[in-house]
Amino acid sequence: MADPKLEKKVEGKRASSVLAFVDIWMDGYDDVFSDFDPAPYSKRAVSADFIDEVMRRTSEDKNEDFSLRMSVPQALRSQKSEATIKKRLREHFSSRKAEYDRLVEGEWKKGVIYFLSGVVLLSLLILLEASFAGHITVKLLSTVMAPLGWFGVWGGTSHMLEGPDQFKKKQGLYTKLSKAKFEFFSEEELTGLVREAEEAKASEAVPQKEERKKA
Repeated sequence: MADPKLEKKVEGKRASSVLAFVDIWMDGYDDVFSDFDPAPYSKRAVSADFIDEVMRRTSEDKNEDFSLRMSVPQALRSQKSEATIKKRLREHFSSRKAEYDRLVEGEWKKGVIYFLSGVVLLSLLILLEASFAGHITVKLLSTVMAPLGWFGVWGGTSHMLEGPDQFKKKQGLYTKLSKAKFEFFSEEELTGLVREAEEAKASEAVPQKEERKKA
């Protein structure tokens, strides 16, 4: 990945601070992928470090719609490679989103099964006690069925209400990333974008100052 000192130096002039983009600065396209996978870009595993950085930046951005902008030196740019990488990233994030969708749904289904099983056991126990009150067999069954029934009810409720929460944050992040717009740009282009954005911001501020003076 790019030199942290370089990132810190340009932090104040990054387009994301003005345009609300999520920017990733890289030395080259290989920064997107794992160093241990020799496969072509279309099939290569995405780097864990790259994903961690993107997730960190994404969690800080409150916008639902955003662009993931990746900077590489102009001399290394290739439209063919960039098109392939964009497709690979969309596939990766969509796959991860689907995985967390399944985890959230699985927790909910598990909770429903636990809850209904508990209700069935408790209902059956009530019917047995009503039909065979005082019977030794019912008393023995109640020592087993009652705890299992309540465990199912409370455990199921916990799975339905709290279980999905442990996955929902990442589910939300991967949902955003699966819908994100992926863009590549050079450092020169970034400088131009920042300059234009700052000039536009300054021009908007001038009328506001004049209005305050008139007021």
